[in-house]
Amino acid sequence: LWAEGAYALELERKGQPALAFEKQGAKWVLKGDEKQADRPRARETVRDLARLQASRILYAGSMQWARYGLEAPDAILRAFYTSPPDSESGDKSCTLLLGVPAEGGGRYARIEEDRSNHLFVLPQATVDRFLTELANPPSQ
Repeated sequence: LWAEGAYALELERKGQPALAFEKQGAKWVLKGDEKQADRPRARETVRDLARLQASRILYAGSMQWARYGLEAPDAILRAFYTSPPDSESGDKSCTLLLGVPAEGGGRYARIEEDRSNHLFVLPQATVDRFLTELANPPSQ
């Protein structure tokens, strides 16, 4: 449900400039490139992040995040959203940290706001959607 209240999206990748998207009305626009038309991939990324499905979930607890590339992640994807009107909390964020490739395929990941510190593996196709398709504008 929080995806409906999303208003900003940031993508940070090692060795590449950060990208920031903001919702303007019904459209998502790349900040700093206002001539760029609607970026439906940003809208889809918010939806995908809200419905995130891991291929494997591992309990992490007090694990060493460096082993999984999560102390200094390869990429960080952060969505900002407003809380539902009936909530007393203010704006929130959901931060996905992407680590190194996982044994058996996919990529280690975790949600920074997850107090249970779960470690999970995302399918490579999901990672590709987040990192590649979001960063590249649609061909016109």
